[in-house]
Amino acid sequence: MSDKQWDDSDSEDDNVVVEENPTIRPRKRQTSVAHTLEKDKTLNSSIAGSVKDSDESDSDDSDSIGTSAASEHMLDNEGEVTLDFDTTTCMKKFYFPGDISKPVRAKHRKQGDLGVVVEGESDRNLNFKKMIAMYNCSYRDIINEFADVELFFISVDSLIVECLAHSYHDWTLVGQSTVLTKQIDRFLDQFAVLGGHFKLIVFTDFATHFARDTTLSFARSLALAHLANGKYAHQLTYFSSPADPNWDRFLNDLTPSFLMISTDNVTREVCAQEDVNLEPLFELIALQALTRAVFIVPLTGIVVNFAKVMAYMISPRLTVTQNFESFMAAHWDCNTELLKSAKNPSIAGSDLKNVCELWAKIIVEGGKGENKSDHWESICCAVLLASLIGVHRGAQRVYIEPKENGKRGLDVIRDRRLLLTTAVNYLDKLDMKTIKFDIFDMWDGKLVLGLFDAICANENVLPYRLQEEFAKLHAAAGLTKPLATDVDEKLFAPFQELENPLKTLPFFYEIKSPMLDKYCPEMKEASKLAHHVDEKGIVDYAQAYHNAGMWNLREIDDDVIKHNKNEVASAVVEDHWQRRRVLKQKQALSKWYELFANALEGKNSNLLVDFSRVPKGFARSEEEEAAEANKKSGKGWAGQKPGGGGGKKGKEPPKSKKDLIVEANKKAKDAKLQEDEDKKLKFAAAQGKLAISSLMRLYPTLELDKTKASCCYEITTREYREIMDQYGGRSNQARRKIETVQLVGHIKNCFVKHWKHLDDKQKEQIVDFWVSLGFDAPAGTKSSAEAANKKLDLGMHMVYYQLEYGGQLIDIHSDPQKDDRVSGFSPDAWQRKMLDSVDRTNSALIVAPTSAGKTFVSYYCIEKVLRNSDDDVVVYVSPSKALLNQVCGSIYARFRNKTIQTGKHLFGTLTNEFGNNALTCQVLVTVPESLEALMMSTSREVQQFVKNIKYVIFDEVHCIGASEEAHIWEHLLLLIRCPFLALSATIGNANKLHEWLNAMEGAKSSGKRKVDLIMYSERYSELELALVSMDKPQGIEGGMQELTFDDEKEENGDEKQSALVVPMMPYGVYMPEKLRMFGIPADQQLTARQILSLYNIMASVDDVTKKQYEPAKFFGQKGKESVWISRAMLRELENKLKERFLQWLESDEEKMKKVLTLMADPIKTQMEYRTLPFNKEKAAREAIVPLVENLRNENMLPAICFNDDRFVCETLAETVFSYLEEKQKAGFEEN
Repeated sequence: MSDKQWDDSDSEDDNVVVEENPTIRPRKRQTSVAHTLEKDKTLNSSIAGSVKDSDESDSDDSDSIGTSAASEHMLDNEGEVTLDFDTTTCMKKFYFPGDISKPVRAKHRKQGDLGVVVEGESDRNLNFKKMIAMYNCSYRDIINEFADVELFFISVDSLIVECLAHSYHDWTLVGQSTVLTKQIDRFLDQFAVLGGHFKLIVFTDFATHFARDTTLSFARSLALAHLANGKYAHQLTYFSSPADPNWDRFLNDLTPSFLMISTDNVTREVCAQEDVNLEPLFELIALQALTRAVFIVPLTGIVVNFAKVMAYMISPRLTVTQNFESFMAAHWDCNTELLKSAKNPSIAGSDLKNVCELWAKIIVEGGKGENKSDHWESICCAVLLASLIGVHRGAQRVYIEPKENGKRGLDVIRDRRLLLTTAVNYLDKLDMKTIKFDIFDMWDGKLVLGLFDAICANENVLPYRLQEEFAKLHAAAGLTKPLATDVDEKLFAPFQELENPLKTLPFFYEIKSPMLDKYCPEMKEASKLAHHVDEKGIVDYAQAYHNAGMWNLREIDDDVIKHNKNEVASAVVEDHWQRRRVLKQKQALSKWYELFANALEGKNSNLLVDFSRVPKGFARSEEEEAAEANKKSGKGWAGQKPGGGGGKKGKEPPKSKKDLIVEANKKAKDAKLQEDEDKKLKFAAAQGKLAISSLMRLYPTLELDKTKASCCYEITTREYREIMDQYGGRSNQARRKIETVQLVGHIKNCFVKHWKHLDDKQKEQIVDFWVSLGFDAPAGTKSSAEAANKKLDLGMHMVYYQLEYGGQLIDIHSDPQKDDRVSGFSPDAWQRKMLDSVDRTNSALIVAPTSAGKTFVSYYCIEKVLRNSDDDVVVYVSPSKALLNQVCGSIYARFRNKTIQTGKHLFGTLTNEFGNNALTCQVLVTVPESLEALMMSTSREVQQFVKNIKYVIFDEVHCIGASEEAHIWEHLLLLIRCPFLALSATIGNANKLHEWLNAMEGAKSSGKRKVDLIMYSERYSELELALVSMDKPQGIEGGMQELTFDDEKEENGDEKQSALVVPMMPYGVYMPEKLRMFGIPADQQLTARQILSLYNIMASVDDVTKKQYEPAKFFGQKGKESVWISRAMLRELENKLKERFLQWLESDEEKMKKVLTLMADPIKTQMEYRTLPFNKEKAAREAIVPLVENLRNENMLPAICFNDDRFVCETLAETVFSYLEEKQKAGFEEN
């Protein structure tokens, strides 16, 4: 055999062709699975919706692609894919309205048009690629899928194949493991850094397919061993195959956002075996995921930066599969032995110290085999020495060039296969949890080849300093071949640093374009500047082009300047009739704003700011407060003892004449106020049927405690009589529990707030009302004999009634107090902190739930700026253009009383498309990209406007980490030179964001300003979750069940409860695996009813929990004492139940699973129904009116109805409006 390079193929043919002159050839990347949908052409077809002819596709797939009719018609989201795996038929179903001979494209199809079902062409040759092409594909930013409690899957087997396919691999003798392992690590790290959570999926059946090629098999085993030995070991999850029932359950339990997979086959540079074809297997996995409603993200085409993760995403759609399970079972081995071996490795590696000792163990195992050649020990010595060099030098190693006449033949190929196959078997059985070192640098084929040639040539290769270490390994491996010592230590020669490639980059790149040569010949001159630019100098590109080609680049006007010029031009109207027309248009616009503002805030709203009022009570600076605190603590002049003068406290001095006059005036004012409020109360109580609503409107306007107590008593008395008339009797008990909530709330106010201001008769009456509801009389009180009959008995303990029905009655204890800085309401303690931040001109990060009241501080900030000056500006940054009008309407509703100078406007808007009064307003409402353009403008006029900006309000600031404009938000926070308010309801890492903002603000203001963090977690109104109930769909035309709202009765006399709304417990969608990964989200707060449900379910499976956390006992109920639950008490019970719930995850998973099953049961059937094919738009349209009526009957309004289709939402709104309008007309006609 001639001395030639050994071949890496696994062929045993003695006539194998061996190539001379080993070279590293850059490979062309095989067309990736990123373009697997009919290669690049099909992918583009799927996105653009165009048809590609078969002769345009890649030659290797031209016979299977054909004309992509799927891309033409499958853009309609309501299309249905039918995959028949029994007849190997691939069919597509889509819908045409009316005549099927005239197909209509999706964009022309009207909503609701379904027509008939047409089956697409069938192909007897089963082609998974063509099946996948039926699904829509788009290129998008997937970073929004990296949520706190969301995860995705990555197919490790396809990731290995994809990494092996890149051209920078050196495939000299099986390649270099460092490149592969670091490639995988960096790929995973880029997602982990961005907060991505993922599971690494391994199908052990692939081991059989990879084993057909030694290189491929070794690469897979090494990569899996590296992952099991690294930081992502706990993310590795093993299944035998996609046909494994556990894999299907895993998909259902964890509901991944997407599966990241490549469907390309291994390239021929890696594997020369023609019979190794992994492509259909990967495609089948992807297809299975799509049928399970899991998105597919191809591994290639992914571009990651600090703000985005751009990738192709294949979207699932309604898919009907036939015989799929049996087809999968026939194509996969489901080898349980391989799975068992992967999950339970049998070899411990705790005695191994480094990768060299690992190779010694492998060599011992390989030496037990037969058919080893004379070169066996030479290659083993080369591997041992290469691993030692890797341990001592790391990546900065020196290579020995392979010999051109090296002794390599088929016997050496067999030895290499034996060694690597033994390594694969050993690694597959090795328990990587017991390994204390990293094995990423286990193999370097280029180094092994050079050492092998040198050893065969009897050259001195063993470095002097490694003699002792190598001798131990040599003996441990059972080798006898000696190596000559190299005293010069060529393998430890200094590492030659590479020259920085950036130094040679040109200033201008040469462009070869006939069009540019013809029309812009001066571009050639520009390229000559490459060697004439000072590296340290600042390049003026405009001047460079001017010098090279005499290009005169004129200044471009900013968009905001263009908008402003247009406004000025339109304002200058000389014609008299034109001026009148413009004036009428302004009047109409002003009227529209008033109507819009009234619709948003309500007519005659008390939120309208009175600019003639002088606010009081502004917060002082922290330095002033500290000085005041020192003064109050008794610190006086130097040498004075603490406590002031130190003498006895004298008698209070007599009141002055001025004090007596002030006191007399106050008494007279209170008497007059008492008289006025008594008249108002008497008038409201005399309104007959409207008395309750009149009294309830009057109650919050009253100031005196005695009058408020009397008003509350009058409301309670009338409500009690109304409940008695309408819902008295045992037969109405179920309905009474719902209708009595408001009455119980007013009785509570009488007990808690107004008791000392009620007279004895009123107190007796309130106690009778309370006892009539079935509750015990409070301690120290006694009810009448009539009340003891409990005519309105609710049949519940008061604590359980509060939890089940009275969640809105539970006090938040937010400490509301009257504040002279605002009018119309009393701000809570946390809201007063927001006002203090604005008063001190500090910035603030405010995190509070939606509707908690955080937006009100932005209006206080606007008010303060408007009061201080006619020139100062406040900017309101809205995350989307859709909110601009709403913000403008709210500003107009509150501040329209502001006197505006001529030429100025109260508010203006600015977006990329339009601008209105942008530079002449005091409140600018804009979007992030427009404000960035404003801040970066070079216009003097714009910069003068920017100089007047005193505050910037960022609404929904969480967009800084979850939107395509995230970098713009960061730019703005760094650019602005004034305080800001950052508002959000959903920031998971508020402390980290605050730390960054505070450091940034301190740097910008030289430490003069800071950022206050204000967090509040309680909602004012609890949000219950529910699903709309539906019958099992009967085909694609199936809609909702027929629902009526007759007053049906149960057998016990109670009203029959409608099943249209099914309550949903949030924990019911959790699975143990996700709970282990994420726990329960910190912002996942349960409502009172949900907490009671959680307790009841947990108590049903655990007696200790039932006794320990029984609500009445837990809240301190003793005897007849009334216990009014607060939110703090509620959260304490919730946290205790959560703690016990998560304890079961570790100590008693069976209880955990029982609890999860019980919570999921009410919605399980409904969720299953929603996976079946049916017309969702029709179902929603049929259900919306009965749903609204049902919610009204159950006192569950207001409510939010969600649908993920905007068009459907508009249709539902129109349906409800039409129904209510007709109902109103019918009522008018009847009356």
